[in-house]
Amino acid sequence: MNLIKNHHSIYAILLGILIVSTPWPQIYFDIYHIEMNDRYIYIIQAEAFALITDYFDYFEWTSYITHEFLWGSTLGFVTRDLGVDIETLFFIFSVSIVFLFIYIVFRQVGWVATLFILNPLIIDFAFSQLRLAVAIFFLSLAYLVKPKSLKISILLLVLTPFIHTASILFVFIYFAAYFTDEKYFKVMIWRLLALVFIGLIIGLAIGPFREIILSSVNDRRSEYQDISSSNLYLMYWMMLFGTLLFQYQNSMKTFELRYSICILSIIFVNVIFSGYSSRFLAASFPFLIIAIWKVDQRKFSSIQILFAVYVVFQWAYWFRLL
Repeated sequence: MNLIKNHHSIYAILLGILIVSTPWPQIYFDIYHIEMNDRYIYIIQAEAFALITDYFDYFEWTSYITHEFLWGSTLGFVTRDLGVDIETLFFIFSVSIVFLFIYIVFRQVGWVATLFILNPLIIDFAFSQLRLAVAIFFLSLAYLVKPKSLKISILLLVLTPFIHTASILFVFIYFAAYFTDEKYFKVMIWRLLALVFIGLIIGLAIGPFREIILSSVNDRRSEYQDISSSNLYLMYWMMLFGTLLFQYQNSMKTFELRYSICILSIIFVNVIFSGYSSRFLAASFPFLIIAIWKVDQRKFSSIQILFAVYVVFQWAYWFRLL
């Protein structure tokens, strides 16, 4: 049994090596004839001394969060003061998030499920959306170390908004999933409704009320138009959401499934209001994969098979075959 487990660990490690050693930014450029957007912007900002820490005066403590002090200062210090090439730094970020995601999935549901980390959502997340990826890396570490050190876990959670402001939402969802455990909240249906309600409120906050909220805290992104995800693209996730709700007595037993319910409640609102869901899905992907494997304990259940089919279409779309 230990030998089999060791072999499975090797498979998971090899998968991680395959993902991080593939030149995804170049492949993306060859397909779309443009650079990975967020990645390219970060490189330009660092090289042109246009990071927000280069020109913004942090005059109050909230500005350290709304203008992501830790991200800008770290990028500037490592690439300029330490002389580390920015591509090397970004590679370290990508390796860290990919292997951490693989580890989270592997320890919960085994090596087969880790194969689905090789997904267009994760490629874009780990190789382009690096600011959010680093913030989620800290949140994921907090999730892993919590059983051993609550203080370190809380410290990691506190740091995340200083890297990416929107990670406050994920921290809030983290606590929602944690405190809707049976030992804090006895009545299961009320725990479920609490998670769904929190997700719906967040969905409204990042959808119809997004600009109002961002403007009220002087966040620069209030000026930017959001990008919506198509309803067709989100159909599978709505099916998973319905399955989790229908089987709520099973879904409410674990942190990962409770977290997934809250995230998918946000996606549900985004379907109605044409909100942007891709980053929420990518940032929560390990927990969503765990949910897919745990919501139905049967081997190769219909929800798993449909997910495999869905991923094939994702890749076909990403490679512009559709």
